[in-house]
Amino acid sequence: MSDDGTGKNKGADKGPLGPIYDLAELIIKPLAPNVPKRTAGIILVVVFAMVVIMGVAALLTGVALLAVVAAVVMLAVLGVSGSVRILKGPGSPPKAPADPETLSLAYRLDDSQHDAVCEIVEHAVDDVAGALRTPRAKLRGNVFGCDGHGTLRIMPAYDHNMTHKKERNVSMRIGQGNNGLAWASGGVHVAVRPSEGGSSALPLNQTKRIPADLSWIISAPACTQLSKPTWVLNVDGLDDPRTQRQLGAAIGPVVLWAEQLALVLGAVAPEMAGEQS
Repeated sequence: MSDDGTGKNKGADKGPLGPIYDLAELIIKPLAPNVPKRTAGIILVVVFAMVVIMGVAALLTGVALLAVVAAVVMLAVLGVSGSVRILKGPGSPPKAPADPETLSLAYRLDDSQHDAVCEIVEHAVDDVAGALRTPRAKLRGNVFGCDGHGTLRIMPAYDHNMTHKKERNVSMRIGQGNNGLAWASGGVHVAVRPSEGGSSALPLNQTKRIPADLSWIISAPACTQLSKPTWVLNVDGLDDPRTQRQLGAAIGPVVLWAEQLALVLGAVAPEMAGEQS
């Protein structure tokens, strides 16, 4: 007898009652998947025994005919239902929950938490400026949240040096743009010259809202629940040409401050707090 990897022998049910257990598994298990195979076999045997006993009683007395018919009908329903379920196969997996609406968390912050988020954005900009040795005036910082319908939107209350009015209305679907890619992956994402195309490009109607001199952007999700983003922290540079390799020194500071942002959000919304990756 071979081992199936679960510590049980495959031939354990191949005794005299093995065929009955197999038949019961085909008929009853699809209707009651939590019933053990042996229990299903016993149920099947009992049903057949009832049919036989009541059939004999019907022949002798004629009183149990209705009970025999009922038992046969029940068995037929079990067999047909089980066969249909087997042919159809397992049902479709449940749909994954939609990304939660997180923009409104900003209204749940108290004054100290609001100030903490503002300081996180400022600190992220300061540390990136130091890491890249670039003037702080060329850098910007901001935060995006989800509207609950798969679209990320900027949060004007938490930004640094965002002076382009059109850009305050920019939005992107999850999986689009640098923010959307960071949100979808649950990890940091870096783009160089995003307005020129590539995987981080936005649709044209949104690209028009972005300054032409946007040189690069680093996006790091603030994950508060099993690596699922709640907000995304961004730091980008205007008129500051960089390669992906040069920007490597700035990734760590942005990720660090995104983690601090996650701690603040976890305190604001305990129902969203959980294990972080």
